[in-house]
Amino acid sequence: MKHQIIFFLPLFLLPLSGFGQHAFATQAYFSNQLGDSLQLANALGEKLSPYVISWTKREPFKGDTLLVRSENTGEARLEEYLPGKGLAVFKISTREGQEILLERPVILIPDSVRQWQTYKDAVPYTLIEKGVKKGTGTQTFEVKVEGANSAITPLFNFSECLVIHTISERKDAATGSIRGYKLKEWYAKGIGLVKVVGEYYWLNPQGKPVKPPGKIAAMLERALVNGEELGK
Repeated sequence: MKHQIIFFLPLFLLPLSGFGQHAFATQAYFSNQLGDSLQLANALGEKLSPYVISWTKREPFKGDTLLVRSENTGEARLEEYLPGKGLAVFKISTREGQEILLERPVILIPDSVRQWQTYKDAVPYTLIEKGVKKGTGTQTFEVKVEGANSAITPLFNFSECLVIHTISERKDAATGSIRGYKLKEWYAKGIGLVKVVGEYYWLNPQGKPVKPPGKIAAMLERALVNGEELGK
């Protein structure tokens, strides 16, 4: 695959401690490819549907063919792991059928990160609905690396997971409202996401909730990774 886009990445490193930090090469934790799928049991209630992430197709985009990461929530995004750069997100699709077209690819997490450091990126976006421009705004991502820890899941007890805290916010330029999420995520080498807890929210311009935040808590119970099926 050819990448003809030149990346200018305003990634700001905010070290909280310069001593004893552990480095992580992130590609091993974000290695999902075409055909992979992850099913995470919903920890908020046994009768609730599982959280499913799949990478079932590629989609042409500005001269490239990119991987589509889909969720059974209706959310999706165009992404590609770019060696030497990191996990790049090119476009986001919402469950309401809208498209968030980013002005340039945003690096969700760099190729190499250190424990207790925070990585940020922000990019203007255009909101598209049924092919029509509906608005503009700014999409921000912030990832804080907690470090390595274990994750007990219905599938396996994973050790040495990369644990990160992610904040993603999309601010509407016209209204000032913000839609976002705050997640704590555990990623296992060669598998990907194995555990997640957090919330999704929608705030008005004064920072007050438009509606109560939605919760998420899920743990891996089945996986299809690199052609190998794990779990029942």
